[in-house]
Amino acid sequence: MTRSLAAADLMALEAEVVAALEAQDPSSLPVLGFGELSVALAWPVDEPRFACKRTPPFTPAQFNQYQALVDDYVGTLREAGIGVIDTNVRSVESGDRLIGYLVQPLLAKESLGNNVLAASDPDPDHPFLAALGQAIATVSDKLSIDAQVTNWSWDDTELTLLDVGTPFMWNDDGTSRIDMKPFLPMIPALLR
Repeated sequence: MTRSLAAADLMALEAEVVAALEAQDPSSLPVLGFGELSVALAWPVDEPRFACKRTPPFTPAQFNQYQALVDDYVGTLREAGIGVIDTNVRSVESGDRLIGYLVQPLLAKESLGNNVLAASDPDPDHPFLAALGQAIATVSDKLSIDAQVTNWSWDDTELTLLDVGTPFMWNDDGTSRIDMKPFLPMIPALLR
């Protein structure tokens, strides 16, 4: 269960990240992958059991809003019939800010969508792709998903969404429900 990651472990992971940032050298970090806005880290280093996706710094109010939105997103996706990995939104203090982490159980590499497809003969009717197509069909004017194959796992019968860090949910007026202000500094200046 994701809640079993101790607060001390999360603080130790953040200390490793801070040290790597200060040294401008990520080579000591247990990186699972880099996303557009976050990095996924394995923890603990010796016997990884968790994937911990780091967010930008938030004010406490921003963090509470973000945590509630991610929880709402996961619940809404599950209600729509989409499998979502257990996700626990946690934080560690950094001065007057909170660094968020999305803590999830670490899955086998072979179950990740891109690895599932790489290990298979090319087939447009592959069960993973068929299930992904069904998941995409749940998209509406208020709910969407990132259909990139690396954001999903497949166990030969069940499709599970891994990337819930950027909840794709919209208000009635079509505006995004996520406050992107904390994320903007992570986007290259030219793209901002």
